[in-house]
Formats: sequence, C-alpha cells, structure tokens
Amino acid sequence: MVSRFQKFKFQVVAPTLIGLLKAFLGDRNQTGDACSSQEFLFILGSGRNGSTLISTILNQHKELCVLPEQYLIPFQTSQWQIKRWQSKERFIDQLAVGVQRPDKTMDWGIAYDEVLNLFRQGGKSSMVSIESIFREIYLLYSHKKGKANVRYLGEKSPLNTHYLRIIEPNFPGAKYMFMMRDPRDVVLSYSRLEGHAAQNIHYAIWKWMDSARQYEWLRKKGHNPLMIKYEDLVADPIGQANFICDFLGISKFEKIDEQSRMGNHMGVKGQMHHQNLKKPINADSVGGGAKTLSYSHLTLIYKELGALARKYGYILEKPCS
Repeated sequence: MVSRFQKFKFQVVAPTLIGLLKAFLGDRNQTGDACSSQEFLFILGSGRNGSTLISTILNQHKELCVLPEQYLIPFQTSQWQIKRWQSKERFIDQLAVGVQRPDKTMDWGIAYDEVLNLFRQGGKSSMVSIESIFREIYLLYSHKKGKANVRYLGEKSPLNTHYLRIIEPNFPGAKYMFMMRDPRDVVLSYSRLEGHAAQNIHYAIWKWMDSARQYEWLRKKGHNPLMIKYEDLVADPIGQANFICDFLGISKFEKIDEQSRMGNHMGVKGQMHHQNLKKPINADSVGGGAKTLSYSHLTLIYKELGALARKYGYILEKPCS
C-alpha cells in the first residue's frame, strides 16, 4: 500500500518544494513549447473505472493515440524541477532507463538508444520543458503505431490522478478527463486484484475519494475536466466516445470496431484483471459491488463515501444488518 509518508511526500512536499524553487530560481520549463500541434490528454480516476476500456476505443481515432499505462510522469517531473544540478542530458539518460523498466512502464517497444537519439537529433530545442520531452517520446510511440498526425497524446495512468499538483503546472497545454464509477463496484474490482495494494478496502476507498478531490481541485484551478461515468460508457460506448470527441474538438466516430478494440490490449493482454477487454462491451459488472460485498464493507463505504458519492449521482443505500 502507498504509505502516508509517500502520499504526503508527493502530494504536499514535492509540489511545495517545486513552487519555492520556481519562485527563487525560476521555472526550469521554457516557453518554446507553446506552439506544438499535439496536446496531452490525461485520463484520470481511481482505477478500475473503465480507463483502459475507453482507451481501446479512442485509439481507433486517427487523431488520438493513448499509450499503455506508465508510472513515469509525476516522478520524472519532480526530478526535472527539483534536481537543478542535474544536466538535461543526464536526465534524459535516466528517463531512457525508466522507459525500459517493466515496473515503471508497459512494453512500448521503444529501445534505450531510440530515446537518446530523439534528443541527440533535436538538440537542446527538444528539451525546453518536461512537457516537450515526454511529447517527443510519446510521438515516437505513436509513429511506431502508424499514427503520424495525431492531435492528442493520451496518458491513462490512474497513478497520475493523485499527483496532479505536480503534473498540472508542468503540462500547461493538457486537457483532463475523469473516469467515474460506483465506488462499491470499484472496491469489488480492486478486491479481486491479486497482490494489488487496493485489495485493502481502506486504500481502495481512499483512491476513489482522492480522485473526486482532484477533480474538484482542477475545477477550482479554472480547468474544465470532462467526466465520463463507467455506467454510461458500457451502456452507450459510441455516444460517450463522441461526447469526448466534442470535448476535444475532433471528428466523431461513425462506429466502433469491436474486433479492433478487443485486439488492442493496451499492454495488459496477459493480466487476468483485464480479461474483459477480450469481450464485447457489456454492463455485466455494473451493480456487482452492492450485491457481492460484505455487510461490513458496504457499511464502511457508505460511512466514508456516501455523501461524496451522492454528489456524483451514486446513491449508496445504508446496508441493513
């Protein structure tokens, strides 16, 4: 489980320290990135909420490329701003190593030397900001997938949700989309993930709660994050996909190719908890938490999340003993 110290470190200490360094030493990011034709789309949420499902759909759009999940952006962004003594070349070398680590990144099919060559060829102009650095790597991935003219580079790692205070100031051109799901179904889904920290119900509840808090934080910052509910997505996939297209200002889907979607496993083909990606979209798992979870777990969810869930349209019934 993520410890309280880790949460405090990356949600409070790191953003505060970065803010102080910017105030006294200036922003390490430069403004030469503002005219890029590709924007980042962060797909956020608690996890177990359909982010992988919607990514398989969005990847059918010629103007979108959503990469398999990774755990690099918040930690590399912190290093970029805090380790001012580290050269940009050294930073790129460490990032290239991170891209190869299976505990940090799904297999993107990008070699260590390919990352280094991106910035050798582009020179320092490719390293004006952390946003531009990740853009170069994400574009390399999209080109390998045969997408040469994308407008949005999608980032779907739920981990990013909890570190928005680090990400948001460093990716000024990004758009944000939150996936939301009945917290009882989220807890049930996490409980079935062998070896995952969120099998612990307290951590699963925290992840759902913090996701809602980060959504509200972005709204207060003046952003207009789009919310997509899992229940709406499985009931009307093309309608929700086109809702996203409207949000991004791109052409709508005429149809969804189920065979293509089921063949796009977002790097999780062998993971048991993602086996539903091999099936046509269905609503079989909607409402499972209320029917399956124990009385004690439902009581705890009701106590911790009842009022907050109601705010997003989820009416949690108080369990009867």
